Amino acid sequence: MKKQKIGWLAAVAVGSLLVSSYSSFAQDNNPRRRGGPPAIEQRLDRMEKELNLTADQKTKIKAVMEKDAKAREEVFRDSSLTREQRREKMRARAEEQDKEIKAILTPEQYQKWEKTRIQARQRRAPEAGQTRGGKQTN
Repeated sequence: MKKQKIGWLAAVAVGSLLVSSYSSFAQDNNPRRRGGPPAIEQRLDRMEKELNLTADQKTKIKAVMEKDAKAREEVFRDSSLTREQRREKMRARAEEQDKEIKAILTPEQYQKWEKTRIQARQRRAPEAGQTRGGKQTN
C-alpha cells in the first residue's frame, strides 16, 4: 500500500513537472525576441547614441517602432497568411517604417543609420552581401 502511494506521488510529481516545463517552453515571454518594449528601448538607445537624436526625434522614433512591433505581431498572429504573404507584408511594413524614420532624421543622421543597418545585415548574413535567403543585395 505504501509503495503504491509513493509510486502514485512520483507519477504525479513527474507529470506536473512535465506540464509546467512544457507550458514555460511553449509560452515565449522573451520580449526581445518578439520585438517588445525592451528590444525597442535597446534599439532606441543605440540610435540615440549613434545618431545624437534630439528628445523630440527619440519620442517620434519610439512611436514608429512601437507601431511597427504591433503591426508585425498582427501579421504573425494571422494564421490565414501563407509564408510568402507574411514575408511580403513584413517587407512592406519595413519600407513604411524606413520612410517614417527618414522623415524624422536629418539627412546626415539617416545616411549614418542606413550605413549601420547595411553593416548589421552583412554581419548577420552567411556571406557579406547576401541575405539569409541567399539572394544578392544591391
